[in-house]
Parts: sequence; C-alpha cells; structure tokens
Amino acid sequence: EKNCLGVEMESFALFANAIATGKRAACLLTISDSFITHEVTSSEERQNSFTNMMKVALHNLGCKVNAYETEAMQEMLEQSGYEIVPFKEGADIYVINTCTVTNMADRKSRQMLHRAKKLNPEAIVVAAGCYVQAKAESGEIDECIDIVIGNNKKKELIEILEQFRQE
Repeated sequence: EKNCLGVEMESFALFANAIATGKRAACLLTISDSFITHEVTSSEERQNSFTNMMKVALHNLGCKVNAYETEAMQEMLEQSGYEIVPFKEGADIYVINTCTVTNMADRKSRQMLHRAKKLNPEAIVVAAGCYVQAKAESGEIDECIDIVIGNNKKKELIEILEQFRQE
C-alpha cells in the first residue's frame, strides 16, 4: 500500500517504529520516475557502513559539569561518525575529561591518562578539562598526552581531532 506520494506505507511504519522505540534511524527519500522510494537504516547499519571508523573511549573525572560535557563530547563524536567503545575494550582515541579540585583528582587524572596510553600505545590520547589546563599553563604536560583541550575548547573537539589526524 502506498500513500499519495507513492511511498510504501510499510517503510513509514518501520521508520515510525524505530523512532517510537528510541532507536536512531535515517530516512532516505529518492525521487525517480515521478514516484518516491523510501529506505530505512538503523544507526547500527549506518555505523557498519563507515569503513575507517575510529573507535573512541571516553572517561570522566570530576563534577557534574564535567559529566555533562563528556556526554556532549560523546554526542559530537557519534554525530561525526566515531564509534564509542568502553574504555577497557581498547580504542584508537581516548578522551579523558580531567579534574583538579583535589590532589586525589590530580592523581586519578594522571592514572587515567597513563592507562589509556598503556591500553593502546598507538592511540591518540586527548586530555581535556581543569587538570590539563592548569598543567599546560605551568608547562607540566605529561608525554602520554597527544592533545590538550582546555575547558573553553571542548566544543571544538572534532575540529581539533581532525586537524591532529591530518598532521
């Protein structure tokens, strides 16, 4: 059965169901020979279509603001085609959102940065947040860190990553 535009109703039902169940879906409409064909793909199917998808693991240390910003960075990465994986699974890129409120927070930030490089010595280690911003200002950046992103640059994560990968 087709609607007035010639689109199969079953395809729309699949698309609506994907949205209703909280699954991300993409809708591709193509116009040819005066009718429209419709194809629905899940986010998983779209991810499998990326041939060079980089795996990214994120870790958050610190306050609720850091937690929110880590979620925002994850969303940016997903929208740009990166695959998010658990930290322990191994990744091509590690993003650690650091904290420096206490000496313990400093220590945990250093540990996570070193753990990331130990899990994959070839990985790009991105240190974001308070701890690395303070250390960068005093010139004390650890050699396991490939990219330092201060608090005011977190929204530019994708551009910074792409620029680093091209160099």
